[in-house]
Amino acid sequence: MGRYLAIGLVHRISVSLEDMRKHGVSSEEIRTQMTQDYSIDLGLYDVDGEKSTDKTMEFYLPVSTFEEGLIPFLEALYPVVCQRREQDEYQTVLNQLRTIPTEGWLGLANQKAYSVFQKDETNSHFLMLPKPFRPKVRFRFARIIFYMGYGKVIAEGIDDFTQLFSHFMRETFRDHPIAGAVQVYLTD
Repeated sequence: MGRYLAIGLVHRISVSLEDMRKHGVSSEEIRTQMTQDYSIDLGLYDVDGEKSTDKTMEFYLPVSTFEEGLIPFLEALYPVVCQRREQDEYQTVLNQLRTIPTEGWLGLANQKAYSVFQKDETNSHFLMLPKPFRPKVRFRFARIIFYMGYGKVIAEGIDDFTQLFSHFMRETFRDHPIAGAVQVYLTD
């Protein structure tokens, strides 16, 4: 079964506290391994006990990061990745983001009204840690899709390429700190 190649912003990472406790894994070990395996700049994220539950630890992008970085980043990204037929759509998205409060931006993505700005929550993944017995810790990404390819791709053997493309995205848009939270990935 094929999946779609997408570019998205990871705005929240939920990590299983049960798995962390079971294997004696610290939040610093999670940060280190997540940065190594997924090349996400976890320095952009906060961990908030109020947003965490008794089952998950929540890494999230603070509102200030969205306010300062999202619109300028999208103004640079959209013309590069979107085709002409999507130009009206991304202009509409940018105009809406400029007029609604920052707290409403995730709500706009949740509506899934635009192909260039919609939420995407992944199934659980496992982070393998370099400790005895290679413990695994479950986690989930919550993303906002900024672009998704039109055709399905075969998933086997493409992880190295998605890591490479993610690196290219961050390098291309390095003037935008929020690019450190962007991934090129395969949808579930």
